[in-house]
Amino acid sequence: MVSLVLSVIANCRSLPRTAGLDYIGVIVGVLTLLVALLVGWNIYTVVDFDKKTNSMEIKIRSVIERMNKEMKHTVRAYTLFLSAGNGYSMGNTEIAINNYISAIEESIKGNEREPINLSLHELSDMCAYYSSRNIVPRIKKGEKARYISTLYRLNHDEYHSCDIDKIIAMIDSAG
Repeated sequence: MVSLVLSVIANCRSLPRTAGLDYIGVIVGVLTLLVALLVGWNIYTVVDFDKKTNSMEIKIRSVIERMNKEMKHTVRAYTLFLSAGNGYSMGNTEIAINNYISAIEESIKGNEREPINLSLHELSDMCAYYSSRNIVPRIKKGEKARYISTLYRLNHDEYHSCDIDKIIAMIDSAG
């Protein structure tokens, strides 16, 4: 703004006050005005670019933070799933069921569906194995309500290949 005012003043000063017209002074004044406008425009563009850059940086940081949180839950879900498989292979159904359900919970928090699918398939296999042999699995005391609540939170239509109702029945009848 200041440069524009100075340019107008310089342009006025360049006009001759004598009877003759000095074209060089007028040309210099017009060129001074144009240079001042271009410099002002460049400064405005840089300031505007900095504002846009800062705005984009803030948005990118928030997206990265959200993705990091989701990834933490996803990594925990896969870790719990693998730990559950290890517990089941060692014959410890309490740890296996607890970790499969915990993997489902972490997967829901992280918006990753594959650990849910894997855990439900393993729980379905456990359910089929125990029901075919009339075995009642053991689960951790006081965890039955949490397990059932977690399974009810799932969309039954999305996971139709795993019979969630049978898994809930197995957990409900567990000792």
